[in-house]
Formats: sequence, C-alpha cells, structure tokens
Amino acid sequence: MQIAGECPFCGSNQVMEEKGKDTLAPNGVCPFKIDKKLAGLNFFSWIKRKLFCPKEAKQKAKPDAFKGVYVPYWTFDTNTISEYTARYGKNREEDIGDGKTKTVTDWHFTKGIYAEAINDQAVIGTTNYPTKMFASIEPFDTENSVEYKPEYLAGFISERYSIGLKDAWEKAKCMIKTLLSKKITQKIKNENFADRVDSLNVQTIHENITYKYLLLPVWISSFQYKGKTYQFIVNGQTGKVGGKVPVSVLRVTVAALIGLAILIGIYLLKTHA
Repeated sequence: MQIAGECPFCGSNQVMEEKGKDTLAPNGVCPFKIDKKLAGLNFFSWIKRKLFCPKEAKQKAKPDAFKGVYVPYWTFDTNTISEYTARYGKNREEDIGDGKTKTVTDWHFTKGIYAEAINDQAVIGTTNYPTKMFASIEPFDTENSVEYKPEYLAGFISERYSIGLKDAWEKAKCMIKTLLSKKITQKIKNENFADRVDSLNVQTIHENITYKYLLLPVWISSFQYKGKTYQFIVNGQTGKVGGKVPVSVLRVTVAALIGLAILIGIYLLKTHA
C-alpha cells in the first residue's frame, strides 16, 4: 500500500509505505475529525485575534486549497523517578530608613524525590515541517488513536518518518526534563511557601519505557499578502490553528509606546507616593 503526495512545505515527493524494508509500520492513526470547511472558519477566527496583523491582511487573507496530511509522530510512555536539589527563596521587606523599604530574599537549600508517569509524550517524526509551528497546535488526542489501516489514508497525503526511534527518544527526554523541572519548581514553591527557586538540578531515571508510531491529522494551507506566502496549519482533531501572519510595524510601535507610557506612569506614581 502506497499513498503518494507532495509535501506542502518542502515540495518533495513523499511515499507512505505500510511497511518498508528499513521502516516500521505505524502502530495507529488518529483520523480527521475537522473537515476543510471548519478548518477554514477556525483560520479566519484565529487571524482576527492577531493584534499586530495589519487590518488589510485580515480582510484579504483567503487560505488556498487545504491539503490533509497525516504527519508521523512518535509518542513515549515512561515512569520517571527524579532526585533533585535546589535552593528556594522567601522575600521579605527590610526597612532602609526614611520610610523606605527594599525587598530581601532569604535563601534555603532543599532536596527531594519526585515521581511521575509520563503518558504519550509526542515528538514529531519528520524534519520536513516547522517544529515550532506544529508545537503550537498540540496536543493531539493520541489516547483515541485507532489501529492502523491503509484505508484511513485514502485521499490524504501521508509521510514516513525521517526521525528514527532513537533520535526521537532523545528529543522526548529533553521535553520530559523541561516538564519535570517546571513541576518540581512548583512543588518546591508550594511546599515551602517560597517566592523563588533557582539552582535546580534534576537527575531522572526512566523505567518501563514504551513507544508508539502514530500518524496524526493536520490541515495545511497558506495565503498571499503583498507578494509573500504565509503558511498555517490546523489540528485535524481539535481545530487549533498555528502559523505565521504579517506584522504591522506601526501597530508594534504604537503598542510599545503605550506600554512605555504606562511604565513611566507607574514609576512616577511610586516615586511621588
């Protein structure tokens, strides 16, 4: 079974094989739940909310024909056990005379163990698409994937993975480390009623690691504005939109000046209080 198509981003011809000589067959597929019409409506709603996008661009933006693409993803499950050390700070106000105070932070050492089961950490399995753009439309509902059958791909573009299992796991570990660091930081703050946490060091052990190779649904399109193409994508399950839009320098400048004026106003109020 082969589904041929042209990658909407890089233009290369891709072939999805049910099982190639050196590739794995997909473990599952997440079928499309959002059709082209709804994807288009979501796009118009999305671009209207872009504060710095020129009004003219919003009025003229008409997405070109959508292409439905099944994008390869790896997902990983793992039980993590992390040992951590850090220091946490508690702020207090100290009198410096003349009715003025300054904020002083008292620092304390802490350590502990944090355990969490990670379910379906997703890693895109191809280098043909902008990773940050795709991250903006995640998460996908990978829990409700169905067993892979070639007929799910009928009428859609699909792609085999170009990032292998080993490399995907290394990426997943980095993403999991970032997630655990945020959760441990919050744990330290909550347990110690702390204001700040720094010097966090986390050592994590992974156990019972499992993976799935999934095909996830994405609508891909673009629009033209002043001779430039702006690509965007829509999550084929949730309808979440991500992409790039034109930016008005004038709008950014005005917003920056308003922000600066507010900061100056706050400073003047504090200094004359």
